[in-house]
Amino acid sequence: SLKRALNLLRKDSLTGESDGGCSNWLLATQACLLGDLLKVGVSSNHQKKLRKRGEEYIEFIASYQIPRGGWGHHPFSIEEHELEKTGAYPADLLALTNLMAYGLLSLQEVRLEVDPGVLESVVECYDKAQNQNGGIAYSSRNKGAEEPGRTAGTGYILHRMQPDDSLSEKQDEVAHLLGGIQKYLRVRWKEIGSGHGNMATMHLWFGALYSYAEGEEEFKAYRTSLFTEWLDEQAQDGSYAFRPEAGLFDFTVANKQGATSPALTALAAFVLQMQDEKAPCLKSLREGSGH
Repeated sequence: SLKRALNLLRKDSLTGESDGGCSNWLLATQACLLGDLLKVGVSSNHQKKLRKRGEEYIEFIASYQIPRGGWGHHPFSIEEHELEKTGAYPADLLALTNLMAYGLLSLQEVRLEVDPGVLESVVECYDKAQNQNGGIAYSSRNKGAEEPGRTAGTGYILHRMQPDDSLSEKQDEVAHLLGGIQKYLRVRWKEIGSGHGNMATMHLWFGALYSYAEGEEEFKAYRTSLFTEWLDEQAQDGSYAFRPEAGLFDFTVANKQGATSPALTALAAFVLQMQDEKAPCLKSLREGSGH
């Protein structure tokens, strides 16, 4: 299952087409996967092309960051930036912001340059979005609507930010935010993956990453809930589609239920890697934290 999903996505990543004008969700998930592909190594004839693609992704991601430090569904124009400042335009989405931060951190780990100011703004966005109980809201403008899976994703990103020298001035804030998340998820971790049907796979992935960062026992307890009925939903070509009962139209590729989703396939590939603990996202976390 993992091999088929990765082969499909690798083929798409090598087309040379730019994702800059597409949905930010597709840009974010492709950047995440590309960073991990470069981390585990690719053949020399693909290395230069993929690193160039990574540089393009970093440029796109940085330019699409909104003033509050996160990212919304689609790239912003200059005019929309001005509207966002007044509150007249949809704000950042914290689940998407987690994905963008993941992509930036992974690409940075393979020695591609990322402006520290972009990641510092992400920390500020998390601060705006954290509720008093430690949960992370849907948006920094929609506090109160926290969700365990989204919160776990933010917790994972904060874990990865802790050993980042480029964020040395933000480490106290990172530690404070992470402490609130840990308190929140000690009570609500079993709810990860429920209550948000259109992105359950992403939240399962977030939960696995966060629990791995927390320690061996936490990951072992969490992992038993990962490999359930959605494993059997993979199509023969390696892709995944959103479940019809979720009522979601996949805006990344087609306005039709059941459409094959590159974004969801990337997320499913990441979740599948949790089974043997060899995922680059897990390795990089342990190497960076000294766990």
